[in-house]
Amino acid sequence: MKQGEIDCMAARKLIPGFLERKMKGNKVIRFTEHISECSECKEELTIQYLATEGISHLENGTSFNLEKELTQFIEDSVNARKSRVQKRIFFAAYEAAAILIILGIYIYAYGIFG
Repeated sequence: MKQGEIDCMAARKLIPGFLERKMKGNKVIRFTEHISECSECKEELTIQYLATEGISHLENGTSFNLEKELTQFIEDSVNARKSRVQKRIFFAAYEAAAILIILGIYIYAYGIFG
């Protein structure tokens, strides 16, 4: 197992948090990578997803395509994680630019290099 990967026991413990959208950080990516490669863990995720979402659909009388909705749920979770990372990178770059502008103004105003 490569560093950063999760094993089956850890993945199965993470399923409820994933389905409740409580999973944070890189765990989302590592978890989804694991379930894409491990049919047993994917099956357990499918069962738990069906138990939570399927019951809701039955109670509401709405149709339910388990495979399609679970695939969409996984994609949405990964995309949300990637979006948060992109926002952090953007704001870090924005902060760096602001610091450079302030530093430039300071240098210009006080003539440190002149």
